[in-house]
Amino acid sequence: MLQSVPVVSFPTEGLTEHRRRFANRVAAAGDAESAARKKWLRQQTSLASSLGKKQRWEDALALLHLPETTRWRPDIKMLTAVIGALERCSRWAQVLEILHQAELEGLPLDDRSLGLGISSVSKGRCWHEALRLMHLLRRMDTSSRHALGSHNALLSCLDWSGHWEEARDVLALMQREGPQPDVVSCSATISACARATAWPWALWMLSSMRTDGPAPDSVTLGAGIAACDRGQQWQLAICLLHELSVPPTLIAVNSALSACSRGHQWQGAFQLFQLLQSRSLQPDEISFGAASTACIRGREWAKALGLLASVWRQKPPSLLLFTSALRAAQLGGRWQLAVALLEEMHGFSQQPDLAAFNPGLGACVAAGQWSRALELAAQMPEFSLQPDSVTKRLLLQAWVNTHSWQGSLELMSTFG
Repeated sequence: MLQSVPVVSFPTEGLTEHRRRFANRVAAAGDAESAARKKWLRQQTSLASSLGKKQRWEDALALLHLPETTRWRPDIKMLTAVIGALERCSRWAQVLEILHQAELEGLPLDDRSLGLGISSVSKGRCWHEALRLMHLLRRMDTSSRHALGSHNALLSCLDWSGHWEEARDVLALMQREGPQPDVVSCSATISACARATAWPWALWMLSSMRTDGPAPDSVTLGAGIAACDRGQQWQLAICLLHELSVPPTLIAVNSALSACSRGHQWQGAFQLFQLLQSRSLQPDEISFGAASTACIRGREWAKALGLLASVWRQKPPSLLLFTSALRAAQLGGRWQLAVALLEEMHGFSQQPDLAAFNPGLGACVAAGQWSRALELAAQMPEFSLQPDSVTKRLLLQAWVNTHSWQGSLELMSTFG
């Protein structure tokens, strides 16, 4: 028979105490590791915020690549602080890279990180990424639906990117589900419609604001008038200036001036120019340029020259104003003035382009000053100008009338 193996008994009380002590040591080590990680994360988060305030985005970004990151993964608070530093310096590409990496690693993003991401990529006009981040933000059951600033940043991005339909859809979503749009939201959407020549939508939204709110401000007014300008609706532009109880800005009046210029309405442009002066708004080069262009298109060249002369008394003329004056001189048959303007440009360190040179050349040709026209043409290489179709047509007319075929060949050779 087989003998039975004796059972060896161990002291259970000693073993239990050993396990308890070992478990306590493990727990203590885990607690210490957790405490060290929390302390490190707090320090790095605070440091990233401090670096962001000092515009040191490179140093803030470097925090994500410290040796400790192989041991402790940054949490969302630290990432958000780094994103905030990058957002302050408009480093939207780096922000996008961090957010993509966080998504790949399964790190849950919060409304703060997404809001900063939307603001950053919106500054970079990366509208499709801003729209994607907004969808993520709106899926969160937090205060994200009240993140009005993030929505406005997205709408501004869509405005500058020319995506008016997407801007209109975002605004409609805000009206249905929140956050309720403010005047900034509506102004950005109206501006987006203006850029895309969707002026009926812009005016409809402006009308809706007047009845349902929010009340339009001067920025909204400017966006609405810009829409009228793009749509060549000069009558509506003038009506908006007078009907709305909002003081117009220089930008708004300039848009109305441009609308009148497009519509060849020199009388309306002249009245708007007087409105600028009555509202104590200092007209700029755009104001003078649009008003003088309207007068030129209305064949009121004398009024155009009068406007341009008034600005020259205040400050040195730009190339734009020289060009407008040359067009007015050509229209009025004032070839001596046109030649004098081209010569005067040297004194103001302005180099004529073809838009300025051709009216001067045309004024000489129209007045029968063929030789003077050819003398001007001979100066074109000095200004690095190459003749276009208008220049060649004018020169051909001058050459035919002077019967100078040899001079014609010489002049043509200088142009290559």
